[in-house]
Amino acid sequence: MLHDYDRPEIDSLRLDWVRFMNAGDASRIGSLFTPAAVWIPRGEPALEGWNAISRWLETIFAAYQYQMSVMDPALRFAGNWAVERARFRAILAPMDGSETSTHDGGYIIVWRRGIDENWAIDRYIDDSE
Repeated sequence: MLHDYDRPEIDSLRLDWVRFMNAGDASRIGSLFTPAAVWIPRGEPALEGWNAISRWLETIFAAYQYQMSVMDPALRFAGNWAVERARFRAILAPMDGSETSTHDGGYIIVWRRGIDENWAIDRYIDDSE
């Protein structure tokens, strides 16, 4: 059942996710994911479990200063699940000082409400074209 607090809670968690990504803080990002989460990057094999996801993110954060923003998130709820689809812009500034690049893309996040009633990211799919 969808409660009035569900949408604002996920909106707040999304803001945390963007803030932690922009800070390059994989450990804090991990607090937003289920332990068995799956991240499907564009053009790469799926990353299964938080340990694999965090190692992949640490590689990105070691190579780039990452700044992302999210536009037009849309949420649909079904019981203890929610699906979010949005567009994003990521600005990647290489740590070696070479030219900055911009990636405009999309994502799908499957949120799951646990037995503790808290929402967490269970699946992240890079839906960029």
